[in-house]
Amino acid sequence: MISKDGVSIRKEIICHKEYNRVKMENGVAMHLDFKEAFVVLDNLLEVEAISKTSYGPLGDRLILKARYDDKEIGNFSALRSYMGGGMNGKWPLIRTENLTILFTFSTHGMFSSANELIIEAYQTIVADHTVLEQNNRPVYMSASEFPEDYLEDDYTFKEVEISKELVWMVPVRDKRKGTKATISCFYYQGFERFRKVYYGKWDFKKYPEKSYLGRSISDRGFYAIQFKSDEIDEYLFPWKEVLVSHKTD
Repeated sequence: MISKDGVSIRKEIICHKEYNRVKMENGVAMHLDFKEAFVVLDNLLEVEAISKTSYGPLGDRLILKARYDDKEIGNFSALRSYMGGGMNGKWPLIRTENLTILFTFSTHGMFSSANELIIEAYQTIVADHTVLEQNNRPVYMSASEFPEDYLEDDYTFKEVEISKELVWMVPVRDKRKGTKATISCFYYQGFERFRKVYYGKWDFKKYPEKSYLGRSISDRGFYAIQFKSDEIDEYLFPWKEVLVSHKTD
């Protein structure tokens, strides 16, 4: 598990429950009704997970509740129906200095094609002191917020390399090939990854969406992940671009 500031490795799958969707009966289709308790770090973790389809309005309902050491750590509910939907409550999470317990709960038709509940334990390799519940929605900006010359920027990745700072680096091994490699995270101060988007009369051929590297108008920068071995030197950009909206003619 990789973040901008830390690295963890999965040490244990505490729970992996797969389930099938069932047909409606008496107005309800109960796909999953799960209640179990686990011992995690010498404390009791109690989990309740419900996935069902019902009326009022007709749609999928997802409920995930968790108590740890007799304290509520999660009480999440979601609805997706023909009238719309929404989410409410807090997703469960356990974090200590050396361990993170992550919950995944999905159902086909609501969040993904998988019907499963997973609880996993990750051991900290490089500490991440940021909060996991950060808003991961894309950042929108209007082209009018930029000085005119900024919008003409289009730097190559090689041109911004001079600004990079190493955040963390971890060694890895390919057990099948027996080769060694490194995974690193770099921060590029003063630059951001942008994507031009358009509104108004839109013609894709005339106004194609475009990703580019440009100067930041704030103190932000962008992050990149590098995988490097004797055979491969590859950069990945797992975090979202800044969307810059342009009005068309």
